[in-house]
Amino acid sequence: MYDLHIPAMLYRGLLAENDKINALMKSPYAAEMLLAYSTLRRGELYESWIHGQGHIERVIMLGSIIAMGESFNERDTRLAIFACSYHDIGRSNDRRDDDHGTVSAGMIVSRNLVEIIPGITDREIAILQAAIATHSMHDSALEANQKKFGVAPEDYERCRRICWCLKDADNMDRVRLNDLDPKYLRLETSKGMVDTCWYLLNNYIAARRADLA
Repeated sequence: MYDLHIPAMLYRGLLAENDKINALMKSPYAAEMLLAYSTLRRGELYESWIHGQGHIERVIMLGSIIAMGESFNERDTRLAIFACSYHDIGRSNDRRDDDHGTVSAGMIVSRNLVEIIPGITDREIAILQAAIATHSMHDSALEANQKKFGVAPEDYERCRRICWCLKDADNMDRVRLNDLDPKYLRLETSKGMVDTCWYLLNNYIAARRADLA
């Protein structure tokens, strides 16, 4: 599996021509994103071009920009970026699979991935599991998943924000399939990021090709 590209691209200034990425890198949210890259357990990721490491790297950055735009606090930013990092680990193929989110939600606990987040609580684990399970389902499944994974009622809104951040970041990387329809995005921040999605994908592909040449 090839090395992480986005941190190297940032270091080399290869993403410096996009306003939203520049704003992210000048904000406290950049530290959370870079921490996620540095602690990413690449061996746990599903291996493919469509849903593998490249997809995860981009979703982490897109999720970080959304968290910034939606003014997430530091803790919820960390939870959202964690969800972006491991939402597809339960995949067994690249086809549509509504259940892979639920499998991924179980694996973040069974493989002790949640220990990456210092001091994580049972309430936060439940939030992560509900958000990750719902990312591959219709939005209406969130309420049932919150109950299934034991999300505290007072955390429902927090869970929804984290879930929508993940779902929008994941959906925005559909540009790699030329299949992004902004009308299906949930958050106002996300709807203004279409150009950034294309910019990130095109530069990521160019950098990878250059490194493999």
